[in-house]
Amino acid sequence: MNHYLKTELGINALKHRSLDLNARQRRLLVLIGSEDFQILNPKLKEKIATPTLLSELEEKGLIFSSQKPIEQHSHSIQKDVSEILLKESPMIIHESENHSNDLQQKASTEIEELAHVALPMLNFNELKQCMIDLLTQYCGLMAKRLVIQIQNAENIRELKLCQMQWITALQETRIPPLALNQTLHQINLSFQHMQAT
Repeated sequence: MNHYLKTELGINALKHRSLDLNARQRRLLVLIGSEDFQILNPKLKEKIATPTLLSELEEKGLIFSSQKPIEQHSHSIQKDVSEILLKESPMIIHESENHSNDLQQKASTEIEELAHVALPMLNFNELKQCMIDLLTQYCGLMAKRLVIQIQNAENIRELKLCQMQWITALQETRIPPLALNQTLHQINLSFQHMQAT
């Protein structure tokens, strides 16, 4: 699984949501080639990257195996999952052909607005509490296991492992997309700040 990398088409499919992928395909595509995927435990990797899903993404030309000889492939671009998740936010979900340009314009504007908002840095415990609060508010008891996982996280690495499930759970709720994006942005900045200090 570690030898799979995204193709240029795969990277563009994430950026522009140009292909119709189900949630499991999209999640795997986001993770492939990222550092976050490398640090997952092997059992979790096997659960996320099933042979069927890998072959589906490979058939669509979104990923390739670096172990197979291929004539052409673009160089691997290592991206932080957090950065792609920001683009993967529910702002652009379910675009219809008629409204596609309007929605993309709106999404770009909202992401630009996020970049200019001065967000306070959160410490480790505040980060955990922020993630738990949103899960409790929008997911209720459905997220009980994930809340416990977040509470038990003892370091940044463990908390970042919970982040993928956290964003996936919240994307299925009625949380306003801009609120989710702003919180995600704040969490990512706080992670970066903590790792830099």
